[in-house]
Amino acid sequence: MTSMFLAGGEKFDSPFYGLAHSKNLTSDKDTGIGTWTDAQVIRALREGITKEGNTVGEPMPLAYFNKISDEDATAIAAYLRTVTPIPNAVLESKYTVPLHSQPAAKGTAVLKTDKAAYGAYLVTVAHCLECHTPRNAQGETDYSAKLGAGGRTFFPIPGKVVRSANITSDKETGLGNWTNFEIKRAMTEGIGKDGRKLIPQMPYPYFKTMTNEDLDTIIAYVRTIPAITNKVPENPSVQIYLQ
Repeated sequence: MTSMFLAGGEKFDSPFYGLAHSKNLTSDKDTGIGTWTDAQVIRALREGITKEGNTVGEPMPLAYFNKISDEDATAIAAYLRTVTPIPNAVLESKYTVPLHSQPAAKGTAVLKTDKAAYGAYLVTVAHCLECHTPRNAQGETDYSAKLGAGGRTFFPIPGKVVRSANITSDKETGLGNWTNFEIKRAMTEGIGKDGRKLIPQMPYPYFKTMTNEDLDTIIAYVRTIPAITNKVPENPSVQIYLQ
């Protein structure tokens, strides 16, 4: 089978924003970003404005990527240049809501010596709290009242729901009684405190490639998230879910 790595075309059909198709990020000159400059790639990444001047919509997490430092944004653009070009014309997205670009990115770097602050930066650019924070009645992510409280629903397989976990420091319903080892294992191996395998909506295959230093800073930040009691219904086991 021919690899389609980063060639785009994945469909996202959401009641909140409409129908979106992921873009081709390979260096193909006709259907990808092969003719884009680094500055254009970085602007699309952090501000949501394409080479053609169009606005990027959800599920691209622009509010989070807007915080990516200049150094990291430049590194991402450099990496994308190494991806094998794959011709793949992607359908246009059809949004049901207005699209908004982000303000000019400040590109501020965070010192790694401040573990919690750097962990917060990594959690932001990985948009962890977008998944682990439920929406409110207006369909907006409820950061003000339920930051990290879990319970957001996803349907990676039609008809089957996945709910994100409570990652606040609450001892009964969150991570308050988890050890650092257990949190790290969940992030990198997809294994919960009770030893059950987590459903791959949690991107642990990607987190597994992170350095121990970066994982430790994320855990240091997660420990600072205020406790919110929110009992999230348990997801089924991976075996049952995939049946």
